[in-house]
Amino acid sequence: MRFPDGVRDALVFVALAAASGCIYSTADVRYREHPELADVHLATGPRSRHAQPPPNLGAVRGSAASWKDCNDAVTHAMRDMLDDARALGGTTVVDTRFRGRYAWVAFPACRRTPFTLWMRSTTEAQGLAVK
Repeated sequence: MRFPDGVRDALVFVALAAASGCIYSTADVRYREHPELADVHLATGPRSRHAQPPPNLGAVRGSAASWKDCNDAVTHAMRDMLDDARALGGTTVVDTRFRGRYAWVAFPACRRTPFTLWMRSTTEAQGLAVK
């Protein structure tokens, strides 16, 4: 079966986009450029199911997307979590984790979707608000 050139190219593009999946990348938290983020503490190591969480005011979550880069998306998500923690009466966010490919990870990570203009970065983060 022969397809016209335009249709064949479109089918190839759709097949590549469907098969591409997502790419995950890490980010750097730039505390010098954003000193307000010093109150957001990243998790250390894997989470234990048997350990009690520290005394906290509740869970906070943040999500963001950026056309610029992963660092920008992570910065916005961390600011959202800190704003939510302050709304709960807290001053700090601890045990901050980011959504990885299969689980929540203890380092800043972003999902990048291929075949979008400039590979848009998205991230989700969660942590615990404390005083």
